[in-house]
Amino acid sequence: MASSYVVPTAPVGPWYEAALPGRQAFCIRDLAHQSTGAEVIGLASYTKNMILRCAENIAPSRRWCTYWEITHDNPPAPIDYQNDEDFWYNLPSNFNLIDCCYRQYEWTGDSEYLSNSALTTFYEKSTHE
Repeated sequence: MASSYVVPTAPVGPWYEAALPGRQAFCIRDLAHQSTGAEVIGLASYTKNMILRCAENIAPSRRWCTYWEITHDNPPAPIDYQNDEDFWYNLPSNFNLIDCCYRQYEWTGDSEYLSNSALTTFYEKSTHE
């Protein structure tokens, strides 16, 4: 069943649905929670792409939050985001994603989880700002 939610090609890049069904999106927390299972079924590159989409959207205008939910077309999901002053977010999700990255690094040995500039900025801003 998990494979039925996998989308290899989309404007956002390869992704799998990790949000409420039917939204054609992934949210930061569901991504973090589903990443190990996704790894087991061979979706490491999908997970990494989705993590990078979350990390690259952290912004000072949102008090160092990223988008809670990103659609397959790559913008934030309109149900959760109106503008940088009016959006849904659960701040512990930054730390869920950091933990997810650490687990992905341990599982895959992919050093990009330690060196990618979008990720290191996300780690730094999440833990210090």
